[in-house]
Amino acid sequence: MNGFEQVALGGVCLARGLRAGFRPERWGAWLPLLLARLAIVTALAACAHPALSWAMAPLLRALAGEDALRYPQAFAHLAPFAARADLLAWALIGLPCAGRATRAFAAACGAPVPRVRGAVPEALLLIAAGLPAVLFVAATQTGLGVLAGFRMSAISRLLVQQAGAAAIITVQAATLYVVAEIVLRGANALEALAAIPRSLTAGFLPALVVLVLLALLLVPFAVLAPAAAAGRWHDLPEAAVVVAALRAVAATLVAIAATAAATLAWLAVLAESENRP
Repeated sequence: MNGFEQVALGGVCLARGLRAGFRPERWGAWLPLLLARLAIVTALAACAHPALSWAMAPLLRALAGEDALRYPQAFAHLAPFAARADLLAWALIGLPCAGRATRAFAAACGAPVPRVRGAVPEALLLIAAGLPAVLFVAATQTGLGVLAGFRMSAISRLLVQQAGAAAIITVQAATLYVVAEIVLRGANALEALAAIPRSLTAGFLPALVVLVLLALLLVPFAVLAPAAAAGRWHDLPEAAVVVAALRAVAATLVAIAATAAATLAWLAVLAESENRP
């Protein structure tokens, strides 16, 4: 399969994944992740409430100092804090959700699906296999945050940010099939990670197309979040809470579509390659 065919495959898998992923019996697997993301936004927004302040105040103070506890500055920190916590939610809750969804997508396509090895063991395998990518994203975001404190030209700052975003999406594309390797092939965490070089040949471009197209859906929030936090909407910095909640919903929808498309691409290319002479 040449490069143009792989790009086309990514588009086809995404289109079919959008149709297959949002049926009630399939998106229901993602409710735990959505609820966790909304709970994070709620906890950050209500950090001053007596029921939460005993835990949230020391945490926010450690992350950003006293400024994170003052009004309205607290809302300026909501989006970056939510992004950090979202990585943890994805690692601990999102990856197991992706495993259940992958199993449902494959079964709907009529593909053979191995028996569940037990909810806890499979969840732990998925978390372990996804941990390297999660750590890479966390390290890259931390590095970009540190570089933001250095003086540099606007062009240099933009190039650094774009390079960081490109590195993150490249790693995510390279590891997109790890969940399918565990759930559909029955691999363990090390075997799933070891299969990444094999998947790059036929599966990297489709994965990259899927993730780039879906990432475009989240681009508006990069503009809306700072504007809301700055109180540009009728001087209401609380609008940052609404934007963060909407982003949590959008990010979950993106995860649903990406997992459905990844499952279809894995079945179309990587599962077949295993059976070819």
